[in-house]
Amino acid sequence: MPGRDFKDQLRLIIQLVGTPDPEELAGIADEQVVQYVRAMEHRPRMDLTEMMPRATEASLKLMWRMLRFDPGKRVTALEALKDPYLAAYTTGDEAAQCGSAAAISRDTKWLAGTGAFNVSKLELQNMVFQEMIDFHPETVELAWGAQPMQAAEPPMPVQAEHPAAAQMSYR
Repeated sequence: MPGRDFKDQLRLIIQLVGTPDPEELAGIADEQVVQYVRAMEHRPRMDLTEMMPRATEASLKLMWRMLRFDPGKRVTALEALKDPYLAAYTTGDEAAQCGSAAAISRDTKWLAGTGAFNVSKLELQNMVFQEMIDFHPETVELAWGAQPMQAAEPPMPVQAEHPAAAQMSYR
């Protein structure tokens, strides 16, 4: 559900899952967001059968377990894998594949000890960009905005005042 901005995104979410109840609103830390939601017209949750008339009852039940306003009330990935709707697609050892909370916590503590969490925004952006390039090397050829680059004009020769400058070119 892409929104134009955070208010539009919130409107789209509420249009689907309905107006959050007072308990869910209490979980929102930003008071401006709470006031914005309270000022909105009350909406019931959408009937998914209208959006997906061929969906099975089991699929809709799982969908609603995932589409909760309060993230703490949403089904976890492991719980979703154990849902009867997905039973035909699971092997039963998903818990072992997901790792235990203790193991994840241990790994997180180790990572925190490496100083990896003490990076600047720019360093983090560069790390994400490098990771993306590892998986999609073709993106190196794209200009920002994801438009294919046009054939570049040859670089203009540099007027040589120094013999080494003749070998350099600038874009």
